[in-house]
Amino acid sequence: MAKNFILTESYTKVENLNKMDSTNGATLADRVIKLSEECGEVSQAYLKSCVLGSKSAEHSSILEECCDVINVALDIIAELKTTDEEAKEMFERKLNKWESKASTIKEYV
Repeated sequence: MAKNFILTESYTKVENLNKMDSTNGATLADRVIKLSEECGEVSQAYLKSCVLGSKSAEHSSILEECCDVINVALDIIAELKTTDEEAKEMFERKLNKWESKASTIKEYV
């Protein structure tokens, strides 16, 4: 499943990059600001695709920016010294919460 790839392989790569480049000077605050910037770029990619009306460009650009968001989020998680198990448990908890909300919404529609 994709979530296992994101939480295991990608997290390990980000964690290893952090160990190799521990002198990059980026603070937790820097990383959180970068995450916000990347989220803005997802919005920009979406709005640009709406103007251009290109489905293939929309998919590629939005996907690229979403991957940047995930990578920065994983960088923050690694900076917090989160274990794989902690990250997996939190991710599952959040997925379950989203699933529960989706089920509730479907009941009222």
